[in-house]
Amino acid sequence: EDALDLLCHLWAKLDEVGHVQNICIGGLRPDGTDGTNELSYLCLKATDLVHSPHTNLSARLHDGTPAGFFEACAELVKTGIGFPAIFNDHVLVPGLAALGIPEEAARDHCFVGCIETMLAGCQPAWSDSRFNIALCLSRALEALRAEQSPSYARLLELFEQDLAQSVQRHAQQVNASIEAFPVARFGDPFLSALTLECIERGLDVNDGGALFPRFHGIAGMGLGTAADALAAVKKLVFEEQAVSFGDLMKALDADFAGHELVRQMLVNKAPKYGNADPYVDRIAAWIVEKFTAACLEQRLPCGGRHVGLMAANVSNIPAGKEVCATPDGRKAFTPLSDAASPYFGRDRNGPTAFIASVSAPDYRRAVGGSVINMRFDPRHFQGREGTQRLAAFFKVFVKNRIQELQFNFTSDEDLAAAQKDPESYRSLLVRVSGFSAYFVLLSAEVQADVMRRRAHG
Repeated sequence: EDALDLLCHLWAKLDEVGHVQNICIGGLRPDGTDGTNELSYLCLKATDLVHSPHTNLSARLHDGTPAGFFEACAELVKTGIGFPAIFNDHVLVPGLAALGIPEEAARDHCFVGCIETMLAGCQPAWSDSRFNIALCLSRALEALRAEQSPSYARLLELFEQDLAQSVQRHAQQVNASIEAFPVARFGDPFLSALTLECIERGLDVNDGGALFPRFHGIAGMGLGTAADALAAVKKLVFEEQAVSFGDLMKALDADFAGHELVRQMLVNKAPKYGNADPYVDRIAAWIVEKFTAACLEQRLPCGGRHVGLMAANVSNIPAGKEVCATPDGRKAFTPLSDAASPYFGRDRNGPTAFIASVSAPDYRRAVGGSVINMRFDPRHFQGREGTQRLAAFFKVFVKNRIQELQFNFTSDEDLAAAQKDPESYRSLLVRVSGFSAYFVLLSAEVQADVMRRRAHG
C-alpha cells in the first residue's frame, strides 16, 4: 500500500508537468528471463487510480509473460484510458541486435515519448521526423504517366526509387540540422553525467561519450493509404482492366469530380488492408520492407543510425494536405491512414482479420517503433469474460510477432455525445496515436480522426 501510494504521488507529479512521460513495464530481463514483478502490477494500479493522459504506460510482452499480467493489462485497457500500449519483445529485441546492440542490452530497452525505442541511460537523446510515403507514390504515378507502356511492375520500380531517394534527401536535411549545433558549442554536461560511459570516456553524450550511438527515427506515414492504392491499381487497372490507366489519372486529376463511378470501383472492388486478404497484406509488407531498409542505409554525422518507424502521431492530417487524390478512392488533401493502421473504417471483417493483416509486415527493421491503433466497442468486453477475451487477443499479438498495438475502448455513441455535450464528458480519455488525451480538448480534425476508426465487437 505504501509503494502504491508513492507511485500515485509520482504519477500525479508527472501529470502536473503536463508532458507525455513513457513508463515501461514487463518484458524480458537482460538474462532472458521474465521481468514481470510486483512493481509491474503496481504501476498498472497507479495508472488506473491517477487516470492521467500524461502517464504513458507501455507494457512489454513475450512468450513467457504470466497469464495474470496479460489480464491485468487488459483490465486497464478496458477503462478507456488507452494504456498500456503493448509491445512485442520478439520483434524489437532481434531488431536492435541486428544493429549491433548486444542482446543483453537489447532486452533492456524502453520507450520515450509516444512509442520510440530507447536504450535507457546508454544513448544520446532521441529525435525523430515525419516522412510522407503516400506522396512518394503520387510522384511515382505521375512519372508512370509519362511512359508509353505503363505497367504495375514499372510503378513499383518508380515508387521504390522515389522512396529511396526521398529518404536519402530527408536524412541529409536531418544531418544538416544536427551539424548546425556542433558539440563544441552545444555540449550537454548534465545529460552526459547521467549517461553510461560519458564520464569514463571523458566525452560529451553527443560526442561519442555514450555507450551506444544515437538513433534518429524517420516516421513513415500513410501505410494503409499506399497499400490500398497499389492494390487498386494492380487489380483494377493492370489485371482486370476494369479502368484504363489514363482514365484513372484523369479521375485523380479531377479529384473524382465527374468520375464517381471510377471512385466507387476503387473503394469497393479492390482489396483493402485490414481484412486478412493476402493480396493487399503482401503489398503493405513490401512497403514496410522497402521503407525501413532505405532508412537503415542512412547514417548520422556522429556515427549513429537513422531508423525507420511506421507512425504519424496526428501528422497524418497535415500530411494528407500535401497529397492529391489517390487510387484507393481517397479524395485530395484529406487525411492519410493513421500510423501503421488500416485506412479508417475499411477493416470490415472483424478484429481477428485486423490482427491477421497487421501481422503481415516484418517490423524487425522498424526498430524506431510502430503505431497500430485499434478501437473496440466496450459493450462486447464486459466483466471477467471480456477481460479474458481481450487477454487472449494480446497473446495472439505476441504469437504473431506484431511489434505494437494500442487501443481505444469507446463506443461511437459516447464519442458523438461528447461532441454535442463537452461539459458532461470532460474526463473522457481516448488513445489518439502514441498518446492519450481528453477527447473534448482535441481539435475537431483529430476528433474526427479518432471517430473514423472502426469500433470492433
